[in-house]
Amino acid sequence: MLDLFESATVGDTATIERLLVRDPSLLDGHSPDGWTVLHLAVHFGHVETAQAILGAGADVTARSDNALANQPLHAAAAGSSPVTTARLLLDHGADAAAEDGHWQTPAAVAADRGHHDVASLLAPGGA
Repeated sequence: MLDLFESATVGDTATIERLLVRDPSLLDGHSPDGWTVLHLAVHFGHVETAQAILGAGADVTARSDNALANQPLHAAAAGSSPVTTARLLLDHGADAAAEDGHWQTPAAVAADRGHHDVASLLAPGGA
């Protein structure tokens, strides 16, 4: 069986929901490489999974516990479905002007990855 973080990377929403029902404190944890479950779900473009994680009370402004020290919106901006996941996070109060540990905003991360549509989406938020 996959753990919480592995489930987020593959979009296994049912496993995540089951694990969080058993232990809601898992929502505040970090993977061995420093990511929250929300970071992983949005980076890999799993919108339904991210919605379930947000519905369970995930902190949309949680920082990764690694050198990037970024928020889920940074992970979404660098990920595989950045427009959809960025919009989802913005709808839940993500801060488009938040800087990561390297002083980059989510818009800058998106631009670096060639996601210019996402960079434009985030720019009006102060990024």
